[in-house]
Amino acid sequence: MYLPPPENSPSIFPSLSRRQFLALIGVSVWSVAARPARCQAGSAFDTDALDIHDVPVAVPRLPRHLEGLTIAHLTDTHLRRLGRLEERVLAGVRAREPAVVVLTGDMIDSRKALPILAEFCGALTAPGRHVLAIRGNHEVRSKVPVADLRRLYRRAGARLLVNEHVGVDAALTIVGTEDSLTKHYDLRTALRGLPATPVRIHLSHAPEVFDWPRGPAVSFALCLAGHTHGGQIRFPFLPPYVPKGAGPRFVAGWYPHTKMGPAYVSRGIGTTSIPLRLNCPPELPFLRLERA
Repeated sequence: MYLPPPENSPSIFPSLSRRQFLALIGVSVWSVAARPARCQAGSAFDTDALDIHDVPVAVPRLPRHLEGLTIAHLTDTHLRRLGRLEERVLAGVRAREPAVVVLTGDMIDSRKALPILAEFCGALTAPGRHVLAIRGNHEVRSKVPVADLRRLYRRAGARLLVNEHVGVDAALTIVGTEDSLTKHYDLRTALRGLPATPVRIHLSHAPEVFDWPRGPAVSFALCLAGHTHGGQIRFPFLPPYVPKGAGPRFVAGWYPHTKMGPAYVSRGIGTTSIPLRLNCPPELPFLRLERA
C-alpha cells in the first residue's frame, strides 16, 4: 500500500510533544476498543502489517550499469526484540536481494537493544551488499558512544556514516549525515572531498533538512529520511501529527521537489511512545533506480 504525502497542514495540537500526543491518543483508542493481540493486514490497527513495495526513482543520466539498482530503506525500527514484524523485514530483504540497504536512524532507543541491533544488522548483510547506517535522535539520546556504535556496525558487516560519504560504486556516492534534531547534522563536513560521481544519494534521519534554505548548494538524485513515523496514529479527516524535525510539510511518501532533490520519507517500521499504529502501517520500501 502506497500512502501519498498529504497537503501541508499545521498541527492541530501545537502545544503537545509527540510523546504526549501519542500517549493521549493511545488512551483514547484503548478506551473505545480493546487492543488486538496482533494486528492484521487490512485492519485499521496495522502495527504489524508490513507494507513492502517498490518505489521507482527516475535519475537523469543514470549510468547504464546502475539501471535497476535497488536500495532497501529501513528506518525507525526502535528495536526491543526480534519479533514477527522484524522477521518479516528480514525476509523481505532476503527475497528482494537489494544491492544496498540503508538504515536511517532510530534503530534503537537504549543500550539494552545493542545486542538485538547487532543480530538484526548481521541478518541484513550478504556478499557484495552494502549496508549503511546513520544515527537518529534516539541513538544520540541513548548516549551510546559513536565509537561503540561504529564498532558494532562494522562487526555486523555494515558501516556507520557520521557526516561522511562512501563510494558504493565508481558512479554512486552515498552521503550520510548526523541527526539534525540534536544539532549534529553537518552536510558541509559530509561533502568534504566528495568525488564527482554522476549519482549521489543523501541519508538524513529527519527530513526537515531537505528544505533548509541555508547550507551548501548541492543536489542529489535521491534523499532518504524517516523520523516522522508517517504520523503513526492517523484518524480520518484529521491532519497527521508529526514531530519536530519533520519540517512544515514532510509526513511520508514521495516528494519530487525539495531544495536538495527528490526525496522519499518512510513511515518506518517500529513505534515510539506507545506500541500501536492506526491507519499508518509500517513500511519497507525498495527504491529502484531507473533512467529518466
